[in-house]
Amino acid sequence: TQKGIMNSLIAVAKDPDWGSPFDFDIKINKKGEGKNTEYEFFPCPKKPLAPEIKTFVDGVVCYLENIFQGLDPFSLTEKDPFDA
Repeated sequence: TQKGIMNSLIAVAKDPDWGSPFDFDIKINKKGEGKNTEYEFFPCPKKPLAPEIKTFVDGVVCYLENIFQGLDPFSLTEKDPFDA
């Protein structure tokens, strides 16, 4: 879940061997489906982005604040599903 991935990221960021998440890469693996879905979080040494990935990423708009509200980080218009 997003919460599990966030908790893993926070724990690694507090680890002095890794430090700031801006200084390492992250791999996330998905296992299972539906209610049996699990995500594994792996910090990795930082590598340069491949040019084709940089081109793609430069065209993507991401609203990171949405992640912390349980919303889609790629949608500015999505409403909080818990709001009435």
